[in-house]
Amino acid sequence: MSSDEARTPFDLGPALEALEQQQARIAEFQRQIAETTTRVESSDHAVAMEFDGQGEPRSIRFLNESYRTMAPAELADVLLRTLRDGRARSARKMQELMPTDALGDVDVAGMMTGDTDLSDVLGQIMRPALENPLAPRGDRRTDDADDGWDRSRTD
Repeated sequence: MSSDEARTPFDLGPALEALEQQQARIAEFQRQIAETTTRVESSDHAVAMEFDGQGEPRSIRFLNESYRTMAPAELADVLLRTLRDGRARSARKMQELMPTDALGDVDVAGMMTGDTDLSDVLGQIMRPALENPLAPRGDRRTDDADDGWDRSRTD
């Protein structure tokens, strides 16, 4: 094609429609997260905690007087275990509510609990940006060995 020939304009309509749909799914997800709470009790039923949809503690309640006779280290252990359990449950709820195509196969619950390697997650998130977004699905680069994330860096 010579530079003098008229170029066919690129139709952004489908891309904009897909973007609007994705924005609507994310807005719905955010609304659901804002309305979600998770309540957990310690295994000894001494403490109850409530968490918001993002896994942040909203309240801590002592359910009986047993905390008064606990050694400080024991009470700290009960509080920390209950806190971790509540955050993990909140993360699982968030993962369940998340639109399946929002972040692909990213393990949100694992990210929130620290069980997932962040460099792997960032590589998965960045992969579509590194591919040619205008190419037909079958023509996109799929080299799993190079996802664009430099894992050799230690700083």
